[in-house]
Amino acid sequence: MVFQVSRDLSIAAPASSSTAIENVSPDILGSSGLVVVPISEQPFYPFLLDSYRRWGASPLSTVVGDSPRETLLNFYSVMILLANQVDSLTSTFQDRPGYLWGINERKDIYQAEEFLSLATQSLDASSFPENVRDDMSQESALQLKEVLDYVFTHSPIPIDIPDQSGLKTLDSQRANAKDSWTLPYTSIILENIVGNTSSSSGYLFSSSSVANMYRMYSLVRDLPRVDQPFASQGLYPNYSTSPGFIVPPLWYLKLPKGITAFLELSFFDHTILQIFSALIILLIYVAVLTFICRRFLFTFRFSRNKNDFPLFPFSSFVNITWS
Repeated sequence: MVFQVSRDLSIAAPASSSTAIENVSPDILGSSGLVVVPISEQPFYPFLLDSYRRWGASPLSTVVGDSPRETLLNFYSVMILLANQVDSLTSTFQDRPGYLWGINERKDIYQAEEFLSLATQSLDASSFPENVRDDMSQESALQLKEVLDYVFTHSPIPIDIPDQSGLKTLDSQRANAKDSWTLPYTSIILENIVGNTSSSSGYLFSSSSVANMYRMYSLVRDLPRVDQPFASQGLYPNYSTSPGFIVPPLWYLKLPKGITAFLELSFFDHTILQIFSALIILLIYVAVLTFICRRFLFTFRFSRNKNDFPLFPFSSFVNITWS
């Protein structure tokens, strides 16, 4: 299980927020060979630091904001806090006694789950069927975090995320005013949602962006990432391949690495552990259904004897007369 989060946030914010592509050293190259702007030199970086520190001090606000900048940076800050919480538990599991998480650890796990719940509020998940909406939105939030890691690390241009006044300036330059903003070089759209069926109102990640999140994630999941203080590598893969919810059970983490590596082998986006668990549940279901059907068949009036159905010889014969 590989999950690395960098928590060195000592990188100083740039003196000016008007970073220009010409000021980037030509030896800073992305995986595509293009010159990239380091995240610490991005115009939004000072605002990201402020958002992260604010959420770390008091995680009681709402992620959804009145501008793309507020929602996007709130989401990113909450997700890195989630990643840090998960990392602090999974990186020290060898030092913890027993095979079950203790009371303090369960409190940390609950806090991580709350961070994920906050983050999903900023996603317009209306495109997902209602019966799987919660699960799909959680997966999309984790995938979006890793997509943003890549975008913020490999952007060839300065990313100026607009606040409310910035949106007014953009609208004055557009032929048709829009209540939306698209993250450069991506199809990630934040749009103003008012009066919809969602409990959130403000700027959300659009339903089309959320619906296409897995496709965007699949394009970047195997690409190398430049290390940066807010990146969380392996956040979604660990969530999707290991048992448990946000944090795997302690007993699972203490299994030999060879066993967990085997259980997490994937076939058609399903791990061996998931396939094996599904087969066990299916066998239990078939056994219970067979038992119920036999008991039902034994209730017929003209059933001859209890040896007619010898599959479960231990089951008692019930010959209730049908009226």
